[in-house]
Amino acid sequence: MNFLYRLLRRPIRSSDSVVYSALILFAINLASTSQIYAQLSANFTMSKDRGCAPLYVTLTNTSLGNQDSCFWDLSINGNTSDECSPSAIFNQAGVYNIKLTIFKGNQTSTITKIITVFKDPISTFDATPRTGCVPFNVQFIDQSTVGDAPITNWLWDMGDGRTEVGRNPLHTYTFSGNLTVSLIVTDGNGCKNTLTVRDFIKKAVAPTVDILVNKSQTCLIPFNAIFQSTIVASTVVTYKWNFGTGDTSSNANPTYAYNSQGNYNVSLTVKDQNNCSTTKSITNAVRVEKFTVNATVASPLCTNTSTVPIISSNYAPIFCSWNFGNGASSTNTTPTISYTTEGNYTIKLNSTNLEGCRDSMSQDI
Repeated sequence: MNFLYRLLRRPIRSSDSVVYSALILFAINLASTSQIYAQLSANFTMSKDRGCAPLYVTLTNTSLGNQDSCFWDLSINGNTSDECSPSAIFNQAGVYNIKLTIFKGNQTSTITKIITVFKDPISTFDATPRTGCVPFNVQFIDQSTVGDAPITNWLWDMGDGRTEVGRNPLHTYTFSGNLTVSLIVTDGNGCKNTLTVRDFIKKAVAPTVDILVNKSQTCLIPFNAIFQSTIVASTVVTYKWNFGTGDTSSNANPTYAYNSQGNYNVSLTVKDQNNCSTTKSITNAVRVEKFTVNATVASPLCTNTSTVPIISSNYAPIFCSWNFGNGASSTNTTPTISYTTEGNYTIKLNSTNLEGCRDSMSQDI
């Protein structure tokens, strides 16, 4: 360029005019070409150069020079763009080389920049127990997988309107139902991941309980009561019998000796491994009471008439032996009584029940 400048400043002879004109044109073209190369310079900015997937990035072309066209290599599965300021979504973790090439005629300029997409953590959890009757405690266990940075925050939605923080919380449920649980984990890069599990905590069904005793009434002392339980439950259960005397048993089908008269309320509480319990109670399940018989004969009674005694007992059936005081007797429970000779008579009754207990009474008529 300096050479041309000096040449053009020389005095011009008429014989050199043609040469001089050619030199001027050559100088202009050379200057123009040098200006194009100086101005064509590829460059761009990014709205983000790092972040968590999916990462949305806007690419803005800031190249120098009046380029005719642009071409982008987005480094996403071979994706390209001829938009001068495109956008892209990076769904996978990794390092992406973003390349911009600009064109002016047969000239190009290229620049490459890097976008880093962090690997997200993966939220996973478990808990024990997952089924129960309220109130019951559930120990949650974080099993999340770390991404490109350690997990720094845990946010649990327990499905009952309450939340917990911390990696492995212990949560108390106070009402039952099938509940959905969610865990959001956040790492040091700010990347998050959420896992939601429907019906993760499930309502437990309490056991059903029924009880039987071999006899509900007896006159025998001591009386060995044999209890039998019928249980329907989804897990193994424990038993607690209360015999109405202050004594208890943890057997499924116990035998208990009653040594005194009385009316005894009996209950059985069954509890399963889900913390569900059911109690079955029977009022006066066992009645240990004396065998008694009461009989009444109408008095006075006329000769050659008859009457039937009124008899009652706290047991049934009963077996009777009557003596009417006139030499006559009967084993009927309610015999017909009559006298042919006037006088005073003592009627006696001896009774037994099926257990062999005895009672007696007498009446003067």
